[in-house]
Amino acid sequence: MALDLSVVSFRRYLASTRPVNTVDAYSRGARLFAAYVQESRMDVRRTPGVLMFFAPWLLHQRKLAPSSVRLMISGTRKYLEWRR
Repeated sequence: MALDLSVVSFRRYLASTRPVNTVDAYSRGARLFAAYVQESRMDVRRTPGVLMFFAPWLLHQRKLAPSSVRLMISGTRKYLEWRR
């Protein structure tokens, strides 16, 4: 649950610094990452290169196009930087 709350806070942060379309896309990436972490039960702090596992999940489980995957990864990177 804390991860979901942090996504809401992340969205608020983005809204003060980014255009609306970027806020929407990056927030979606963060939400999908939260879903991935919950579904896979992965400990993000103990899994180096977690995005290498997340990208194939987006492609195969969520059926996103490669360009969408790149955008979701960008948003997730920003989210992970923000969480530090």
